[in-house]
Amino acid sequence: MMPSFLHLVCVLITSMIAIASAEVNRIPPTELEITIKSSVPSDKCTHKIELGDTAAIRYRANIWKQDKIFDQSGQKYPFEFIVGRSDMEIPKGLHEGLVGACVGERRHILMPQEYGFMPDPVYGYSSAPKAPYGSFLEYNVQVVKIVPRYSSEEHVIEKEHEVERDEL
Repeated sequence: MMPSFLHLVCVLITSMIAIASAEVNRIPPTELEITIKSSVPSDKCTHKIELGDTAAIRYRANIWKQDKIFDQSGQKYPFEFIVGRSDMEIPKGLHEGLVGACVGERRHILMPQEYGFMPDPVYGYSSAPKAPYGSFLEYNVQVVKIVPRYSSEEHVIEKEHEVERDEL
């Protein structure tokens, strides 16, 4: 016997509620979670980010489980920094979450409190973070350029294409 249309609709709605409920009730992360959203074929990846490399990224950041974006890079001018350099303005989880990434790769990085913004050990809370200290953070990132640590300008690895804001 064929299930009725009403029965199918009820099953679908129940499934959707269960999925939404599971995400809402998800416990905060206890370790750094890195999800590769868009990978680069190994034959196209000439260099993976290592500590000490300079990376240029496009990103969008929000506090975990909140839709409000607290920071994002510009479309024309990606954010550039040295991966692994101690810096109170860049969360530790962003540094560690990019190690091993290739140009063009997109990642979702979910970080627990100890990987987010922390007060300066010497000066305390002197440099204001973009998100409250101790927040669980989410970053959606795309690597657009890597300058290897020990290289000259001709070894810069870039991917020149526009990324839609919604792709992050």
